[in-house]
Amino acid sequence: MIRNMANLLEGFEAYDKEINITSKSSTIRYYTFNDSQKNCYIAIWNDDAAKDNYNYVESDIIIPNIEAKRIQVIDPYNLINQELNFEAHNNTVVINKLLLRDYPVFIKVIE
Repeated sequence: MIRNMANLLEGFEAYDKEINITSKSSTIRYYTFNDSQKNCYIAIWNDDAAKDNYNYVESDIIIPNIEAKRIQVIDPYNLINQELNFEAHNNTVVINKLLLRDYPVFIKVIE
C-alpha cells in the first residue's frame, strides 16, 4: 500500500479546498491536493479505530466552487479505480452515499 500511495501522490501539491461532509461519523478526515494538470484530489477516510472487520461509513461529500466532467475513486490498498456517480449543479458537486473506510481513498475530480 505504501508504494501505491507514493506513486499516486507523486507530483501532488497541497491545495486548500473547502469540502462539506455529512456522515454519522464525527471522525471523517480529509486532505486536498492538485496534480500537475490541476485536477483536484481528496484523500478521505474515517479516522475511527482501525480493526479487521471494519464496517464502512456512508457519507455525502459536497464540493463547492468546482466543475466536474468525471469523478473517480482510487483505492490504493486494493488497487481499485472506478468511476463515481455524482450530481453537479450551481458550480457544486455532490457525491451521495460514498462508503468510507478506515484508510484513505482518493477522490479525483476531473474538470
